[in-house]
Amino acid sequence: MTRFIAALVAAFLLTPLAAQAQPAAPLAAQPPVAAFARLPAIQQAVISPDGTRLAYIGGTADERVTFITPIDGGAPVTIRAGAVDVKGIRWAGSRHLLIRVSMYDNDSDFTGGMKEAYSFLRDLIVDASTGDVIGQVLGDRNWNRLAIEIPVLAVVDGEQPYLVVEGLDVTADTGTGLDYIQRKGSRIVPSLWRVDLKTGKARMLDRSGRMTQSLITDLGGDLRARWDYDDVRNVQTLQVRKKGGAVWKPMESWRIDEATAEYIGYSDPDDAMIVRRWDKRGSWLVKRPLDGGAEVPLAGGQPAPHLDVVWDAARGAPVAITSGDERPTYQWLDPELGAIHARLSKALGGKQVTLVDWSRDRGRFIVQAEASDSAPVWYLYDARTKQASLIGDGYPELASASLSKTQWISYPARDGLKIPAYLTLPKARADGAKPPLVVLPHGGPAARDEYGFDWIVQFLASRGYAVLQPQFRGSAGFGVGFEVAGYGEWGGKMHTDLLDGVAAAGGYGIDNSRACIVGLSYGGYAAMAGAVFNPETFRCAVSVSGVSDLPLWVGASRRKWGEDSQAVAYWRKVIGDPRVAGEAMAAVSPARRLGARASPILLMHAELDTDVPMEQARVMERGLKNVGQSPPFVLLEGDDHYLSKSRSRIKFLSETEAFLGKHLPVAPRIAGGSSRPA
Repeated sequence: MTRFIAALVAAFLLTPLAAQAQPAAPLAAQPPVAAFARLPAIQQAVISPDGTRLAYIGGTADERVTFITPIDGGAPVTIRAGAVDVKGIRWAGSRHLLIRVSMYDNDSDFTGGMKEAYSFLRDLIVDASTGDVIGQVLGDRNWNRLAIEIPVLAVVDGEQPYLVVEGLDVTADTGTGLDYIQRKGSRIVPSLWRVDLKTGKARMLDRSGRMTQSLITDLGGDLRARWDYDDVRNVQTLQVRKKGGAVWKPMESWRIDEATAEYIGYSDPDDAMIVRRWDKRGSWLVKRPLDGGAEVPLAGGQPAPHLDVVWDAARGAPVAITSGDERPTYQWLDPELGAIHARLSKALGGKQVTLVDWSRDRGRFIVQAEASDSAPVWYLYDARTKQASLIGDGYPELASASLSKTQWISYPARDGLKIPAYLTLPKARADGAKPPLVVLPHGGPAARDEYGFDWIVQFLASRGYAVLQPQFRGSAGFGVGFEVAGYGEWGGKMHTDLLDGVAAAGGYGIDNSRACIVGLSYGGYAAMAGAVFNPETFRCAVSVSGVSDLPLWVGASRRKWGEDSQAVAYWRKVIGDPRVAGEAMAAVSPARRLGARASPILLMHAELDTDVPMEQARVMERGLKNVGQSPPFVLLEGDDHYLSKSRSRIKFLSETEAFLGKHLPVAPRIAGGSSRPA
């Protein structure tokens, strides 16, 4: 612990942290780029099941290090994973830690004739007492090299602790799947493995059939359910067997494109699947017993646009239902956890409080608190003494900075659909001029922006820009109907939702006649589309690892994952199938619609991006040169699709600031080089 705060809750109640309006900071006082772009000083924190050790990912801005600290005294240990990217940690019992790492491979021929680049996620087994790396989960098993990741299904503690994981093996039949590399005639299928935590050695427990995609176990590691997919009929089936049973029975089947339910987890105490169902009224949650009993509501209440579940990992049970648009609201199913969350939320008034992790006896908790204008802070909370200690600030250089508040708004799309959005305004200018606008569409596109601190948004606001984050149709988290409304609408209604957001921004004290668009991944596509299709609206665009050519993108996915993969089926459903809609897809591809009128575009792409291939940026670069533009191209060296390096984030923000300063200056220049209010 960096320092201890006695009676934290009582102190907070005496001095509430309600945010007050702050005067505009002078330009010289603005935090530097690196303060926003650094990797968080605390990226993730977890507590051991017995509550005696804290593990967290942190380190300097440039190096990800895992620390294990005994809470009640003792020597801490430090683990440096080497030349891999650390993505996450989790406890495997109280004596071992799993460190998830990403490993880049562009030299192996997994596809039978053409090399592709892949990022493989693997778990390292670490002795929590010494920090020694025991081994890699299924690191010595040949077929598992084709798995993009190896899910940990159960941790069984005791004198001989072990993991139960889903790996791969071969069978005489053919198989398909989403999370591993496959081709027609593939004989690789999911299989169940036991991995000894003390030695790292593994043995196979069970092998599935050709149609099985994934497996679900109970806390003891026994198989309770499996997903089967018939790629000929496009039908998915959940096969289940009750506790102690040996016979598999189908629980439910549906066509992938006609699903009205989603199984989101297995509740061990109930021996039941938790199901999210939906119709035109919204979604609701139910428990469906594996023994064939009638399903019952998980909790009362009316259908909501989107519902999700908070789980207690130690008990394998749902403990809360979350909903809400701007920020999560909690319906606690567990009164003990609900009381703790309410106490801390009251103490940290105005902050979004998350119970990140807790010990098996619920005596100690990892808590995170943040707000749109306050970077995340991590605490260790003792429920017995009601005291807490500070683990650390996620962005220590911003701890005392005056940041901008974000507001939740909505506006009508041109077809009448209500589009929610986050809007962040910069500090008021001394001359009273309206700020210019940066539209920042999220990636996915089946994702959403979340309430809380956003390093890109706060950086842009600190430089004087208003930032609009539209949750355009196709975004997740606002109901299935809202997400499905985006299918086939790349460059269509998803795009006009952004244009309608620019129009609406004028009602919030923004100069929406001066706007640019910045985005990553799908947001990068949207940025290029804005500059090419609507240069009258967007004066410039910044695309980071964006898709520029839709037929080429779907074709690359087919080449990489295989014709029969669900990845390809998904993109054909969401974007379109080039075999039947090639012309329509080309018409909404920025690289194929280029003309001399296109606004200036800054292209950036991560060197080790395995989600969106580099060819998408290079195709756009060549196309712009062909129409007489010389687009700046920035290579983010040694980084992945998610900008996992501080140096890439610094380069992204620095280049974006300079590019916006040229094409969308906060104080526009007039003849002679002086400036005037907008």
